[in-house]
Amino acid sequence: MAGLMDSNGQIVINELEAEADIRKIIAAKQRLAEVRNMLNPSKLDDEHMLGSVRSALEEKLAKMNRDLDKYERSCDSVIKYIRSTIDKYKRIDREYKRKAQSLKGGR
Repeated sequence: MAGLMDSNGQIVINELEAEADIRKIIAAKQRLAEVRNMLNPSKLDDEHMLGSVRSALEEKLAKMNRDLDKYERSCDSVIKYIRSTIDKYKRIDREYKRKAQSLKGGR
């Protein structure tokens, strides 16, 4: 995420770069869905596959699918965190602007 400091040491968040990061994460989630599709147990319908081999593959695919679920949830969490951080700094900016305007008006 684009979190940089300005010359005063204040954190500056570039909303456009943050949204670009979100788009990259969404693309990664789409890739995870493609991988999940390739790992579909129905692709194990080879009649020549022996029972123990098939069972081991199904077990491995189930674990990989659980891992994919975890990665997808992580992607969602990161997207949510980025968006909440952007919203937080927008609120802070609005509050500073409001305070600055009230100080200017009070002079």
